[in-house]
Amino acid sequence: MSKLSKRELNTSLALSSVVGLRMFGLFLIMPVFTAYALHIPGATPLLVGLAIGIYGFAQALLQVPVGLISDRIGRHLTITVGLLVFVVGSVVAAMAHGINGIIVGRVLQGMGAVSGASQALAADHSRDDNRSKVMGIIGVSIGLAFILAIILSAPLAAIAGLPGLFGLTAVLALGAIVLLWIVVPRPEQRRAPAAAHGGEVLRMLVKPQLLVLNASIFMMHTMLTAAFVALPLMLARNTGITLDRQWELYLPVMLISAVVMGGVLRRVTSVAGSMRLILLCALGLGLALVGFSAAGHGHVL
Repeated sequence: MSKLSKRELNTSLALSSVVGLRMFGLFLIMPVFTAYALHIPGATPLLVGLAIGIYGFAQALLQVPVGLISDRIGRHLTITVGLLVFVVGSVVAAMAHGINGIIVGRVLQGMGAVSGASQALAADHSRDDNRSKVMGIIGVSIGLAFILAIILSAPLAAIAGLPGLFGLTAVLALGAIVLLWIVVPRPEQRRAPAAAHGGEVLRMLVKPQLLVLNASIFMMHTMLTAAFVALPLMLARNTGITLDRQWELYLPVMLISAVVMGGVLRRVTSVAGSMRLILLCALGLGLALVGFSAAGHGHVL
């Protein structure tokens, strides 16, 4: 694996700032949404869960089509349009007077499915043997955005409420558009439009290896999202840790996890080692979820 060129490094950092800014806005909502949304007119536990999950459903439906469109019209234009749709959804959610309006806004947010196009843009600016490094840099920006959002979510919600967070999300997405056009260079040479059609995409999606990978990622994100739906309320009820202080628990957990995983990943040098690590992490996550079932005891939680 060769060293990143100056252009690859600069492009990676620039694109990381764009992706991180958008993801920071998204992550701001997660830790406080349930606590605030249950007080919205018309809200029920089912509708609150739908408002959280419908974003991912809309994004999953459009991720591949939007990626194919970016092959035709260019990455920058596709990402810009997607972010504008995301902005509209954020504004709709911010101005909503009931849970149904927030659900509509979340659908629109999900329709701005630009993750695939963003990764394709990163691939356009990197050599094959350096692609994992570039994706890793972008992944670090997402992780940092998550940690920062965990810390700031509750204090910002206390000041601006849930509508204010959605409004801030819209502003951050607009900032991401500005950064995209100012700091992320366009590919020097456009690649030939992809010739993939529906049948080829379907055959790719049903490959056994991809099915296993996609199912694993699906279950991981499902558990993570479900945990953040319930965990803030459980912490407040069973441990007395109020919403504005829960970051004091999240932050050390995230930092310790990052340090431990960083050290472990540096020692994983084979596919077999990666599989063992994944199984070990899955076991740990399962034990943590079992611990949540004993949430009547604050110290267990």
